[in-house]
Amino acid sequence: FDIAKRIEDCKTESMDVTIENEECYWGNGGIHHNTSTAAMFCILYATFNQGKKIAVLAPSFKQSKLVLKNIKKIAQEPGAGFLRQYFNPKKGTGHVKEGTDEWEYTIGKSSIIAVPLGDGGKIRGLRANVLIIDEFLEMPKSVVTDVITPFVVVNQDPVRRQEIYELESELI
Repeated sequence: FDIAKRIEDCKTESMDVTIENEECYWGNGGIHHNTSTAAMFCILYATFNQGKKIAVLAPSFKQSKLVLKNIKKIAQEPGAGFLRQYFNPKKGTGHVKEGTDEWEYTIGKSSIIAVPLGDGGKIRGLRANVLIIDEFLEMPKSVVTDVITPFVVVNQDPVRRQEIYELESELI
């Protein structure tokens, strides 16, 4: 990666590009991949928001694992020494779990997980601070309405939320 020397507002054209076996788009003079962009977001969010959990969902487990594969690929780049410090199971600063029904990478105290969506049964009860959904339009409507929508509206810490509610009620 190159270090940004300056950031400027600009107008540029953007278009979707279809390349066999690739999902990408062209913008600002370069080819970009949604999966790589999601992977970079996960790295940055997990690094700068320690203690958070990011869940990556897609219609197929193979698709959701691609984001984590890209994280691993980025961590192996020669210029990614800082990331490797957080993402190094041998030094106890992270772990990589690549199981048959869940992948989890940790960066410091944050975790990024990919799980199979299937009929939604695997993610019932799953909790995360951030939910990344790849290929949302390909997901079954029943999974979106019955599993994903409730997932995003559930409070992460209901006990603390109740305490705050009670304190607010006393003040009113």
